[in-house]
Amino acid sequence: MSRKARSYHVEVKLPDGLGYRTIIGSYGTRQYCEGWVDAMDSLYPSAPHRIVSSYADGSIVVVRQTNGRSAVHTN
Repeated sequence: MSRKARSYHVEVKLPDGLGYRTIIGSYGTRQYCEGWVDAMDSLYPSAPHRIVSSYADGSIVVVRQTNGRSAVHTN
């Protein structure tokens, strides 16, 4: 039996390995979050983003994760 996600939100990866932070205003349906991540991932440079689904029992599941786009490398 599959369970239904209660909500979805988008998180952005913080620099220097500090983990992920929820983006304010990114709560909504999965389609809304997919659009948000696609828009942010199209920017250059962009940080890694992920879509997280939350369930009624308090558990979370990462639905989608992007690698982001690195900044320009100069020598």
